[in-house]
Order: sequence, then C-alpha cells, then structure tokens
Amino acid sequence: RHPAEPPAVSSVPDDLYAVPWTRADGTHLLMFWSAAGTSLNFPAIPT
Repeated sequence: RHPAEPPAVSSVPDDLYAVPWTRADGTHLLMFWSAAGTSLNFPAIPT
C-alpha cells in the first residue's frame, strides 16, 4: 500500500537497489538486487 523504511543492513554493495514496501495487511516486503553478487547481512534477522 505504501513505501516503508528499509531494514538495517551491513556490507552494502555500491550498486544495491532496494524497494521496501508495507502491504495492506501490515506485513512488510523488501525487494532488492545488485549486480555485485555479494551478500547482504541483516543484523535484526537471526540466521
């Protein structure tokens, strides 16, 4: 339904593109891509 704040990430590549979104039901969606082929680390999400 509307744009949202992206989550905190570390080791962000220079060519990262991200689209954070909040759905009508309140859940969050994050679409992201990068040609660098590196990994993102989300500190708030346990692995």
